[in-house]
Amino acid sequence: MEPRLFRYIWRHSKREQMVLLLIVALSVPSYFLVLDLPVRIINGPIMGEDMDRYFAFTIPSPFGAGDLIDFEGYELTRLGALTVLSFAFLALVIVNSAFNYAQNSYKRVLGERLLRKLRYELIDRALRFPMARFRNTRGSEIASMVKDEVEELGEFIGDAYAVPLYQSAQALTAIVFIMLQNVYLGLIAVGMLVITSSIIPALRRRLIALERERQLAARTLSGRVGEIVDGALEVRTNGTGYLERANFVNLLGDIFFIRSELYHWKFFIKSLNDFLAQVTPFLFYLVGGYFALRGNIDIGQLVAVIAAYKELPNPIKQIINWDQARIDVQSKYQTVVEQFIEDDLLPPLDLNGHKADIEPLNGNIEAQSLCVEDLDGTKLLQPVSFSFPLGAKIALLGGNHSGADVVIQLLAGQRLPSAGRLQIAGFDAAAMPPKVRGERVAYLPANPYFSQSTMKDALLYGLMTRPSGQEEESNDPHSGRHNPQRERFEAELLKHPYVGRSADWVNYKAIGVSNRSELEERVAHCLSRVELENDVYRLGLRMTPLDISEEEQGAFLTVRQLFRQRIRDHKAGDLIEVFRPDYFHQHSTIAQNLIFGSVGDPQAFEPVYYKNRIVLDAMAETGCDRVLFDFGVNLAAVVTELIGGADLDYALLNKLDLIDEKELMHYESLLKTPSNRDFSSADEATKGAFFELAGRYCEVKHRLGLFDKRMMKIVRTARTQIRLNTPRELRRTAVRFFNPNRYDVAQSVGANLIYGRANSSYPDAVNVVEGILREILDEQGLMHRIVDYGLRTEIGSGGKNLALSQRQKLNVARALLKGADLILINKGLSDLDPKTEAKILKTLTKRSSGGVVMVLNTMEHARRFDRVLTFKNGSLVEEPEAVAAK
Repeated sequence: MEPRLFRYIWRHSKREQMVLLLIVALSVPSYFLVLDLPVRIINGPIMGEDMDRYFAFTIPSPFGAGDLIDFEGYELTRLGALTVLSFAFLALVIVNSAFNYAQNSYKRVLGERLLRKLRYELIDRALRFPMARFRNTRGSEIASMVKDEVEELGEFIGDAYAVPLYQSAQALTAIVFIMLQNVYLGLIAVGMLVITSSIIPALRRRLIALERERQLAARTLSGRVGEIVDGALEVRTNGTGYLERANFVNLLGDIFFIRSELYHWKFFIKSLNDFLAQVTPFLFYLVGGYFALRGNIDIGQLVAVIAAYKELPNPIKQIINWDQARIDVQSKYQTVVEQFIEDDLLPPLDLNGHKADIEPLNGNIEAQSLCVEDLDGTKLLQPVSFSFPLGAKIALLGGNHSGADVVIQLLAGQRLPSAGRLQIAGFDAAAMPPKVRGERVAYLPANPYFSQSTMKDALLYGLMTRPSGQEEESNDPHSGRHNPQRERFEAELLKHPYVGRSADWVNYKAIGVSNRSELEERVAHCLSRVELENDVYRLGLRMTPLDISEEEQGAFLTVRQLFRQRIRDHKAGDLIEVFRPDYFHQHSTIAQNLIFGSVGDPQAFEPVYYKNRIVLDAMAETGCDRVLFDFGVNLAAVVTELIGGADLDYALLNKLDLIDEKELMHYESLLKTPSNRDFSSADEATKGAFFELAGRYCEVKHRLGLFDKRMMKIVRTARTQIRLNTPRELRRTAVRFFNPNRYDVAQSVGANLIYGRANSSYPDAVNVVEGILREILDEQGLMHRIVDYGLRTEIGSGGKNLALSQRQKLNVARALLKGADLILINKGLSDLDPKTEAKILKTLTKRSSGGVVMVLNTMEHARRFDRVLTFKNGSLVEEPEAVAAK
């Protein structure tokens, strides 16, 4: 990268900088006239003759034969001249404002455009770092540099050339004007400017040093915050929260003391600058007044001089500020650029070359005297040599520090060899073009990382190597911020091919499919091959899709009916308690039985039943409120008697799962007051407490035998009244009462299909129910829809919403989906159960046409491979041929 900021700016924006300079040049005459007109107004219509001539001018002929133009001007009265000159002054003020607007808006857009380019170059270089660099670099620090530390450069880039010229032109114009009025006053102005421009920048150099210290301290803080967030589990499990907080306090202290000193210097310099700015007017009043009294200068000139100098400090201040900003941003630019200078950068990515198809890899994997040393000179891999066909299934046998993991990292381009050579199908393994490695090689580490996205995006990520097409883009120039024509123009300024936001990045051709439908079939096939389809199916049942069509709703209602029929045929009716509006559901809580539905808008329909006015009114009409209050009092008394007291029974408290320790003490205190036990005398807070406890109760779960059939009937009656009292406009949006013949879009797909609650008495009820549902969905041809919903699941940052075993299976599925010619497995199946691991290995070694190289710790799976290379202490100690018949 260009190490000097001004060279970088000029190289990438010379045309735009010339436009800014032209605007500056055009603004000078109007600025001078704004300074000159007050003199003419005061000395002319205000203090001059009753009639006089104005706007006269002469343009001499270049040939010396008389004047080319001799305009005698207009004869105006004092009032007429005052009016014309005042409006002329106003017009010039408008013109100058227009110049300021044009200059400021143009240079800010220019600054943002170049800042965008700089950020792009930084992230482009980061993507080209050798992998060893990433092991010693914190991502949060890179993010801080790309986002925050170059932010101020965007504002300065537009000012780099325009501000010193523009402000200097204004200052010089003002000084020339003052000199034309009176030389001595002009010399005073120049002298004070020299003093100010020499003292202030010298003092501000300390500010620059402090700002650099603050920048480095802030970067360290950002990196540490990233480490704390990423290592939250380690902090919790090791109990080092006190240490981390203490260290963080010290980091905050570093920034605080630096900024405190910076503020003291900053406002001292500001006060000194303001003082010097007021000294010059004092001299003007004193010296200028003396000359006015002597008659050497008229009043109009003195007023104009003072007005001109009043405008002068601002340009000088702007120049001084610009100089400080120049030193500051140059320091920041150099500090950032230094972090992105790397001798072993990968070559630039040929973005246009991605249009060409990548041929399948053919040939051998060959190593000749391959050797790897650590940074301290420790040999991680002794010189080894081997060769095998690219399509072979090879096991690298060896434990930790054996060298097997180093070899596979070399094959994956994760490490660079210290000596020797390693080739994959004729390509140097360390310098293999990224597009070739991306499309033809897959690497499966032990802890795969996935960007925050859906499971489907993560699965298809290996196919998103180039855009394969894009939808029609609007060409309307008024189509908003994301106008395609504007985006194309800005992208081309970055020297990056324009890719529309609706582009389809999936490389269908690479995997031999022609459309999305065929791709979905291939995806489903890959999921089944890695034992991930059932996980996705379960995630799909838990999804609540917002875009489900009426046709799909009807199909799922059919599945619901078939499911009920199937469980009756299987005599498995006890597994599910189906939702029925006229039935009290034993496996649901009392609160769930009252509001027998799902709340879609908590603002319009309060989900907490004892706070919902509609529910309370219905309970009062049916007498359910008194029944539930008395039940809550009775339940509290039983629970506190069973669990409470001096010796709190924590085991029973946890087993009951109805109340926590703090609540237990609260209910004990409520029960001690007799009035709290009476519905008519208890206050609203007490009623709410007992209602809440009663609403949690579920007879099947808690089994205290306290809720009898009479109470159940009253709750059912109240439920009916709640439905009647709920306005019609709330029933479809705010609350959706359970209806066996209607699909509830506020609930998950699985909840809609089952439309009931599993019997918690059967430990395997959920698995049996999901199995029956799967049979029906397969029969109805709807299984692909459930899988599609499951693939929409958000997997979280780094894929943390998935278990490690699921992430590993997802990574294998990605490799199979893109049809990699070489799959490198570095403990990428370590978290799978033995049965799943064996099945996936069989898929990779028996049914996969590409080559497989895998690190094994034991000989357990060695028979599945064509050859086994055994490593120990960094050396290749054994290389038997095929260890078993395939």
